[in-house]
Amino acid sequence: MQKPGRFLADKVSFVAEEAAAYLRRRKLSRRPFVRIHLAGGRILAPDPASPQGERLLDAAEALLSAAAAARE
Repeated sequence: MQKPGRFLADKVSFVAEEAAAYLRRRKLSRRPFVRIHLAGGRILAPDPASPQGERLLDAAEALLSAAAAARE
């Protein structure tokens, strides 16, 4: 038989774990990233913190800014 307070402690623990997982997923999904689709279906995903990744992110940001300015 479970202790009376154990059920509540399990529920609180579960909710806390789910909240932490949600925040981790949200943080990962909001980080900038670059994917390069090559002919033949191959996809490259360089590390955004690497020098190559930083240059690619800068280039992508410039392209998006230019496209936004062209729409105005």
